[in-house]
Amino acid sequence: MNLLNTYTSFFAMLLIASSFFAYSPPAKEKTTIFRGEKMVYNVSYGFINAGEVMVSVDSQFVKVDSNICFKAEITARTKGVAGFFSKINDVWISYIDSASFLSYRFVRNQQENNYTLRENTEFDRSTKQALVTRMKENNAFELKTYPISANVQDMVSAYFGLRSNHGEKLRTNDTVSFDVFLEDTTFHLQMKYLGKERLRTKLGKIKAYKFSPIIPHTKNSVLSDENPILTWISADEYRIPLKIKVNTKYGDVEANIEEYRKGY
Repeated sequence: MNLLNTYTSFFAMLLIASSFFAYSPPAKEKTTIFRGEKMVYNVSYGFINAGEVMVSVDSQFVKVDSNICFKAEITARTKGVAGFFSKINDVWISYIDSASFLSYRFVRNQQENNYTLRENTEFDRSTKQALVTRMKENNAFELKTYPISANVQDMVSAYFGLRSNHGEKLRTNDTVSFDVFLEDTTFHLQMKYLGKERLRTKLGKIKAYKFSPIIPHTKNSVLSDENPILTWISADEYRIPLKIKVNTKYGDVEANIEEYRKGY
């Protein structure tokens, strides 16, 4: 059951990281960030409901220093039977510049059983540094600085980078690379575009772009060999992430959209 409960947090991370390729859109290209938008996903393992992931954007702009930013948040929690055995309540918040669409601040508050994390990352774009403040066990805070690339994203802003991209510009099996900073490391990730599919969802039958992160296969991996993680994003102006599916040696785990509220 511990493995099953871990999937709630795992799918939030997939929604934020493994499923996206990020980039900084040209000035004339519309990015898909809508104030007041909300998406809710159900995380399941077979017939068992393990948890819920919610993505939302604040209805108002906020300021980070002098920068006007979107405030985007992703939360994950266990529910149903899984919640009796394990408690997960994780929150990721990104403050994304309304002009460059690069993040200036990234906050992680995670509570998973007895494990607690409080972390704040400030991106200094002028000096290409990430300033990470993390709470230690004695409730003291430590500050560390790490070098970053010019267009690196945090895990939430990377999510919106994918939605801004246009799948119709890609050919099947095209790959895209991008950088995401987390904790103390910049990860270089790759995504493969697998074409279009019509997907049955709670929102109806929707035409979607299909992607898969390229993951090096290890001997002891619980994932299947080829394209073990798949994600579908609606092929319309809203670019809604509709579904994530993970093929493991122990069965399939899915995150499916349950609710969508349009923003503006």
